[in-house]
Amino acid sequence: MSLKEDLDNLELISAIDSFKMANALESAPKHYEGAFKLAENFDVEWLKNKEFLNIVFLGMGGSSIGGSLLRDWCYEDMVLPIDVCRDSIIPGYLNSKTLVFAVSYSGNTKETLDSFSLALKKGCTIISLSSGGLLEEYCLRFNVKHIKVPSGFQPRLALPYLFIPPALILEKLGLIKGFKSEFMEALNTLRGLSEDLKPSTSTNRNEAKILALNLKGKLPVIYGFRWFNSVAYRWKTQLNENSKVFCKYDVLPELNHNEVVGWENINPSLLNLLSIILLRDKDEPLEIKVRIEILKEILVEKTEKIFEVYGKGEKKLSKMLSAIYIGDYVSFYLAILNRINPTPVKTISILKRELEKRLKTQD
Repeated sequence: MSLKEDLDNLELISAIDSFKMANALESAPKHYEGAFKLAENFDVEWLKNKEFLNIVFLGMGGSSIGGSLLRDWCYEDMVLPIDVCRDSIIPGYLNSKTLVFAVSYSGNTKETLDSFSLALKKGCTIISLSSGGLLEEYCLRFNVKHIKVPSGFQPRLALPYLFIPPALILEKLGLIKGFKSEFMEALNTLRGLSEDLKPSTSTNRNEAKILALNLKGKLPVIYGFRWFNSVAYRWKTQLNENSKVFCKYDVLPELNHNEVVGWENINPSLLNLLSIILLRDKDEPLEIKVRIEILKEILVEKTEKIFEVYGKGEKKLSKMLSAIYIGDYVSFYLAILNRINPTPVKTISILKRELEKRLKTQD
């Protein structure tokens, strides 16, 4: 059986995917819709008389990406700085005029619990999101607003519930604009894309399956730009966790000032292992378009494995979320090609267990 046939073999996919990640991916548009309804019911009246100077997201891994995506989406229009803290400690500038979103899907992420406690001591206004866990318990104890999201997901698949509510809350407060209208277009785009990318759609008509075939046995390199900054990062982390492969990413225009030079003297044996994914937008700024075309001219002299992925839809949010959706499916299909169950993350589990054990011995 060929690799192409593997990706169209639904029995094989089901056997490898014993935790049913395919079901979660296919139903992603429904979860975006559910997250929207959850956020619409959140009352912000208690926040409207507060003055904020900055917004900070606390979170790790799949729980933190929502803050980064939101920052990229509204970068040119945001009236307050948005920061993302992926650590146990928090920036020194946090104070009583900081609005904090503490995000831990499980509710038990050590770093997020630590940074939540520090933000609480600083007098920050905090809204937390989790499916339960210690974070929910802390919120009940200290009278902190908590949004309980549905349980049963891997954190990296809970993106709709960890991204949409903070964005809509900020729009209700007038701190960002246009998110709701763009979300409606994005939702329709994702619904259509779900049909195009699902396992029952044959490889010949499935963009994600075709890309996965071209990443098999390769080291993926993901290049994005501006509003595809965190999208590129999401591709990297999904390929890490789902496909269990090493991957790197970088972003234009910054990579024009450093990484591009690294291609000058790259080892030929390494070139054979690389596959380049360029994340693109049909409406990308002329400056970015020219940069990408020049970059392609440089790269094509080194490798033929260069692929372009265009975000779908008309508005920025639709393009961002659709590019993420394609990347999520690519990472899933690459796991199938690698005969690896995409859900378990054994190394992370080992690391967390060892960290807890060794920290206890130091007390």
